[in-house]
Amino acid sequence: MTRFQKLAAATVVTAILLVTIGVVVRATGSGLGCPDWPLCHGQIIPPLDDPKAWIEWLHRTVAVVIGFEVLGIAALAFLDHRDRRTLLAASVGSVLLVGFQAWLGRETVRLGNSGESVTAHLASAMALVGLLVWIFARSLYPSRLGGSR
Repeated sequence: MTRFQKLAAATVVTAILLVTIGVVVRATGSGLGCPDWPLCHGQIIPPLDDPKAWIEWLHRTVAVVIGFEVLGIAALAFLDHRDRRTLLAASVGSVLLVGFQAWLGRETVRLGNSGESVTAHLASAMALVGLLVWIFARSLYPSRLGGSR
């Protein structure tokens, strides 16, 4: 596997983990465990005695990890796959989608976990997972499939 493929695979796994943590956030009612954004109770690390804040903080922390992974994917696409426009475009698209996801996360907190904001946040997360799976799968195949006519 190339470094691009390894990072793409790791990012898919991290994204699925993040969605799973998001389910835990929702199921435990921890969505407003950190009532401000990007901090948590005005601090980088939440209070030790607040489990809901820790669950939400973990969700945010894994989201930051994905942000860096996606930036890495885009950088590697530029370095190693400039000749593969679909892979390059999808990688740049994933950066934009992660930025949109972060904004939706902030809006979800600002709007007090309104149904609409939570639904939009989840829908965007599913789009991101799908795009990341596509990027990884596409990276496993050559830019053009050969064959006889």
